[in-house]
Parts: sequence; C-alpha cells; structure tokens
Amino acid sequence: MRRLFFACATVAACASSAAAQKLRDQLGSLLTFGDWGVPLRVGSVAPDGTVVPNDAFRASAANAEFGSFLVNWMTASASSTPLASTGGGRVFRFAGGVPVEDQPAPGPIFGERATTLGRGAVLAGVNYTGVQFSRVRGVPLDAVRLTLTQNGAAASTADAINVALSLDYQMAVTALFATVGVFDRMDVGVVVPFVRSRLTGQSTANVVAGSAGVSSVVLGGTAAAPLTSSRQNISGRASGIGDVALRAKLNLVDRPAGGVGLVTDLRFPTGDADNLLGSGTFSARALAVYSGRFGALVPYANAGYVYFADSTINNALLATVGADVDMARWATVSLSVLGQRHAGASAYRLPAGDAGRSLTNIPEIRDDALSIAFGTKLAVRNNRLTLNVLAPFTRGGPRPDFAYTVGLERAF
Repeated sequence: MRRLFFACATVAACASSAAAQKLRDQLGSLLTFGDWGVPLRVGSVAPDGTVVPNDAFRASAANAEFGSFLVNWMTASASSTPLASTGGGRVFRFAGGVPVEDQPAPGPIFGERATTLGRGAVLAGVNYTGVQFSRVRGVPLDAVRLTLTQNGAAASTADAINVALSLDYQMAVTALFATVGVFDRMDVGVVVPFVRSRLTGQSTANVVAGSAGVSSVVLGGTAAAPLTSSRQNISGRASGIGDVALRAKLNLVDRPAGGVGLVTDLRFPTGDADNLLGSGTFSARALAVYSGRFGALVPYANAGYVYFADSTINNALLATVGADVDMARWATVSLSVLGQRHAGASAYRLPAGDAGRSLTNIPEIRDDALSIAFGTKLAVRNNRLTLNVLAPFTRGGPRPDFAYTVGLERAF
C-alpha cells in the first residue's frame, strides 16, 4: 500500500500551499527537484536544446523504496511509543479467596504486575511522553545519504542523483487513561492518546555524471543554463487523537510469593497515519505476566507478542523484565528493561544497487529494540506522580537519544 507514497505526494505537490500537505506527503517534497513539482521527476536536454521531463527516476522501484522505508517506520513509531502502566495502583493478595490490601504502594511504571485493582476500584490519570527521534539504524537523522538511480540503468555507469537529507522528527503523546476493577481478579481500561507530531527537514540533491563524463540529466533550468543541484525544505506540524487502546488484565494466580496474569491490549487505527498520529492499522498485544513480592522488592517479567494487521509494520515478540522497590508506602523506584524482536523478515527493506552495492548510508540491519527505563512513582493521598526516563540500547529502527514520561494518576 505505502509503495503508493510518491503517487500521493504527487497530488499533494499540486496543493496551493505546504500547510495543506499531510506530513507524510511532505516527505515526498524532499525528493522533488528544481521546478518540476513532482517527486523524482527530472529533466533531459532534447536534441533541439529544450529541456523535457524525464521519469526514469520516478519509475525506479529502488527509489520508491527509500520513501516507503522512511514513511513506514515513522508511521509505526506513532503507535509503538511505550504506554505507561495503567494498573497496579493498589496491591492485593488473596487470603481464603478474599482480596486483602497488602501494601498501598504507588505501583509500577512500564512493567505490568499480576495484581489487579480489586472489584469496584478505579484508577484514572494522564501521562505525557516526549520523544525526539535522533537516529535511524544508528545514522543521525541530519546526516542521511541516498543515491537515486534510473530505472533499468546500471548504477555504476548511468547518471545518478546524490541526495543529502536532514530530518528533525518530534512526537509528544498525552495519554488519558482509566482502569476499572470489574471483578476482584479482572481489570479493564481504556487509553486515549493525543499526539502532536512535528517534522522539519531539508534535502540537497546533486546530479552525478555517469561513465560518459557528461550528464544528460538536469534538475531544471534551460539547455544553456542547466540546473544540476537543488535544495528543498519542509516544515509541518499535526495534532489529534492517536490510536485508542482497550486493555484488560486477568489475575490467574496471586500468592504472597508471586502471581501470574494475562494482559491484552487492542489498539485501533483512530489516529491519522498520513499526519504521523497513528499506525493506520489495527494492532493487538498479548502478554503473560509474572510478579513477585519479597519485602519491599517487587520483581516482574512480561512476555508476549504484538500483531499488526498491516504487513508493512513488523510483528514482534515483546519482553519486559525489571523490579519496583517500594521505598515507602508513598514511593516506588522502578528499573525496567524493555525488549522487542521482530518476527520473521523485516517489513522495512532498503534497496540495493548493482552487485548488492548500497545506495544509502543507512545499514540493512534488524530493527529489534532494547531499552532501559528508570523512574519513580510518588503518592500523596490518592494521587500519584510518575517521572520516568527511557533510553535505547540498540540501533535498529528509529531511535531517540531518550524519551521522558511525566504522569499524574488518582485511585478511587
């Protein structure tokens, strides 16, 4: 589907102003050269000296894959930002089948505990997460390099276009949530995220002559004064509702030494994917949850799978391990390691040139994710304040240097 990216961008390029463009369309503008107004269209000097359109670069599947790669992982990022835990505001154990409040510590941040809220209990709040993406597969977003080639032509001998990209992609997610203890061993909840995306960028394109030494490709101008270099700038913002999530937790075993539960998370494509506010597809997460209690220490382990209905986004195995330390009845300190390993071949593939020669400085590596999160949750009466920082370990996919979360919740 998203191979149609440049076709959509072509329509958007005819809009009367950049403000009318979707953020995803603006990415196509970075590969619009000279005065042509159409992504990947260039010119050639005809025998009579006129400059005529040349669509050999537009017809190249390899060039289209560059745009698909950037669009796909940016779109997936809007739905993959970790949501802070929406449960665990009170800790219960079961004695003789009766729920007994064990310790009213503030609860977890990212990792899920097996314990539930208890029948009739309500936890509601808001979390704010700020993310500035800085790298793609380890390459700084302000230093991405592409080589565009002509359809059916050998990259080593034909004219090409070198493009230097500089992108600044920021996202802020304000998530409103509420969780209700439907039964003593079952919670259900909803998360409604409001997403703000900001995208700015610049591209600089230069024609590189092939083996003939004289380029037949121009980016604009005239035969007497051909244009062989071009620069484009984009800037756009978008805001709106993201992908709404419905959650449920079932406590299967709850004993003083440890508990076992199941968590499901269904996310619906309510966010505008064209403005990088949502994934554009339905996704489902299922997790098996273990948590224990050894005095003030609450270790936990979560393992599961995330499925995306759209094959352009990677399905993945999920795992979170960590521990909360209840420093006092009003304070929890949390350390978590969050892992994600994509299942099967990656949906984010980069094109290769002749004999496998790379056409970009972005490496062809796995987009697995491994991050560490450290934070605290503080309670004042029934209100709880969350502060957390998350930092990535791996290079795959889009990565920020760090992301932060600030939240406020209240138990009823």
